[in-house]
Amino acid sequence: MTVIYDVAKAAAERASKNGDMSYREWASVNNKMKALYTRLTNLPVHVVATAREAVEYEGSGTSLRKVGVKPDADKALVYVFDFVVRLTADREAESLADKAVAQAFYDHWAGQGLTSADMCKALDVERFGQWTNGRAAADKAVADWLQAQLAKPATPAPVAEAPSPLEGEGLG
Repeated sequence: MTVIYDVAKAAAERASKNGDMSYREWASVNNKMKALYTRLTNLPVHVVATAREAVEYEGSGTSLRKVGVKPDADKALVYVFDFVVRLTADREAESLADKAVAQAFYDHWAGQGLTSADMCKALDVERFGQWTNGRAAADKAVADWLQAQLAKPATPAPVAEAPSPLEGEGLG
């Protein structure tokens, strides 16, 4: 879908007078994409469409921050199909070396009452960025560690023996 969208935009740019797309050119691109979506969804078969992924940002100027990902196509794409599935390579896309992923990981487990030291101990690392197996594997490792901690029998804290209340009074 990304390539089709890019081709439609490039054709509209070439058709424009100065290379800048006006409202008319954008309407042409959007109408062509809507027509394609209508034809695809009206087919008497299941249709699988793929698109490249783009980073979605929030804010402006120097305060931009990554808030997620979206299809690299026109905005209507996610509303056309019944299912939208995102496939990732866990080690690359969901690495704890990515600050946003690490923050989400931390926030989730801190909400469960774990400290960052607990999380690092569960992952057997000193810093989250050292974990190389992806977010899903990190979540599983922490959940397994937590389950093991909860399965251990509680050991009471050592209590210092108090002197007998009878000692030192000539009765002992």
